[in-house]
Amino acid sequence: MTVRVNNPTGVPQSVTLAGSVLTASCIGGATGYAATVICGVGTTDCLTTSGLTSGIWTHQVSVGAQNQFSKSIVVDADPNGIPNTISWVVFSTVLSVDRTDDVATNPTPQCPSAPGTQTCTLRQAMSAGATAAAPLLIQFDPTVFPAGTPTTIQLTQSTRLAIAGAQMTIDGTDPNGDPTFPGDPYNRIVLLPANGATFVFSNQGARLAGLFLQRALLADGATPGDIITFNGSGGQTQQNVVANCKIDGGGSSLTTKSTAHDCVEGFGGAGLNWSSANLIQNTELTACPDKGVKATTLAYLTVQDSWVHHNIGGGIQATLSGNVEADRNVIEFNGYNATVQVFTNGNGVAANGANAVVAPTTPDTPSVLQTNGNVLRNNSSRGISVQELSDAVITNDFTCGATNSAASGQNGIAIFNSTTSPASAIVRGTASVYNGRNGATITDQSTGDFGQTSPDGGNNAFTQNATNAALGGHNFDNSTSPQTTLPAPGNQWQHCYADPANPAATCDGNISLDINGPVSVSPPQPYRADGNTLTVVIQSFAPTKATAGDLVRITGSGFNAIDGYPPGGDCTTTVQQSNSCNPIAGTCVQYEASPEQWVDLPVQAVTPAEIVVRMPPGTTCAQPVTVRVQRLDDTGAIVTGTKTFCTNS
Repeated sequence: MTVRVNNPTGVPQSVTLAGSVLTASCIGGATGYAATVICGVGTTDCLTTSGLTSGIWTHQVSVGAQNQFSKSIVVDADPNGIPNTISWVVFSTVLSVDRTDDVATNPTPQCPSAPGTQTCTLRQAMSAGATAAAPLLIQFDPTVFPAGTPTTIQLTQSTRLAIAGAQMTIDGTDPNGDPTFPGDPYNRIVLLPANGATFVFSNQGARLAGLFLQRALLADGATPGDIITFNGSGGQTQQNVVANCKIDGGGSSLTTKSTAHDCVEGFGGAGLNWSSANLIQNTELTACPDKGVKATTLAYLTVQDSWVHHNIGGGIQATLSGNVEADRNVIEFNGYNATVQVFTNGNGVAANGANAVVAPTTPDTPSVLQTNGNVLRNNSSRGISVQELSDAVITNDFTCGATNSAASGQNGIAIFNSTTSPASAIVRGTASVYNGRNGATITDQSTGDFGQTSPDGGNNAFTQNATNAALGGHNFDNSTSPQTTLPAPGNQWQHCYADPANPAATCDGNISLDINGPVSVSPPQPYRADGNTLTVVIQSFAPTKATAGDLVRITGSGFNAIDGYPPGGDCTTTVQQSNSCNPIAGTCVQYEASPEQWVDLPVQAVTPAEIVVRMPPGTTCAQPVTVRVQRLDDTGAIVTGTKTFCTNS
């Protein structure tokens, strides 16, 4: 185990580092470590210890008043020799919140609290961030906010809470290390009033972690404002992070969206480019009155490894010349309140660029959307929407079940324009399944590249769409005007399977059942080809190690993204049951628990280039194991690819 410490204080610091195993994966090895060491200035490996048992560990750092906690997976015998690593920062200023109210007087808020008093409110601690010596840590007094016990701060003032200090961190992680992994409990809860109390990032390198921000329950017509904003008007709001949080917008009972009242919004050029984008990571966003996450007016936002669901106006959006990257998220049931569909135009992810109707300050700058490895399920209108002066690159997404109670939308992927400014998208490695109208539709003067510019084609899959027969949809719809032929080579099709003896041949199924309008599909990808023609390859895992319940992306090629989606299925139960191993159907994924003992990894989504599986209960991914992906070829022979999983690299 290597403990890496970043000490920016300018002088060496005495740092106490400790850890203990929470769940061991094997017998033997040390179950804890503790040492007090002098850590020099800058980033150094302050402690190296060996012989630790593998499993899930909790870790602690103590420097003066600073006390922080985290969890990690310690892997036994990484095959590439990469050490287990935990990283910490030493803070120049440390403030401990020791009140659960939002008082302005009696007592007068003061941070730090004088001995024997409790005067440090969250609001007062955050107010100090603009002038305190950086970096600043705001932590929570464990005598007031005990480990493992949900404890609530009630904000009563509607004025904003500024995160204005550079490298300012608000860390709600409790002494158990919760929350670190998806599914961990949130024990530091901040209740927001019915409106206002927005957390505003306006500097760089700040971090908000481990909190549950919950808006009071809203009624229709409410105007609560955003919960978190990245305000770039000062020109330096970049590389800030919201991690391991839950954000509840209070809209679980709304029957209509509250326009422009989002849970998270970046605007005014917050984040100068992709490398300086502000980040939402491993965070749940739900019940937001409009969008879960929105970027506007030249802002850059990245959303990773998050759960974005049941937001009234939609999931994630780049609009009015905003820029969004969405990676490895689960985005579902947007356009719904807690129980029913209430907004039929709610999309999973969307780009809606500047146009004359909305007349923004950047009328000729497109919105930009980049996606990779998202699971988009059961959103109201479109899984992925690219509209009006927007550019998108869509990669390895699974978009399924877009349906609503109206006659609009219901497309897995839609690229269109309702003004004179067209949209464009490049789509690779994506599967579009069980959507109400079209798997993909390109209309008006907009354009879509579904394989034209890649040597091996699009590597997409389109199957079992047009589930709402009254809408007359297709797996792939070209309704461009004026109409031109859309190239879509190298994709997998429901009714098109190339002869294994001649894989470059045209379809031997009825391709007219898949497409509407002029589309060039030749050559299709022969998803039941033998292992020489279409090899099953596992290229990478994300993450490289995981705990029970985590989603793992397996990226590669040669996966069958057609046969695991039977007619009449759904986006959840059917996908898991029909991509199975005994017998092999669709795409089978297993890990070797012991020699020749293979255990299924439940499949959540399959595209030709990526499989999403969920780690089963009781699994501790702390020892390297072999994972295999299998499918059948046209003769019934098994085609297999393998790779080592549960590593540090």
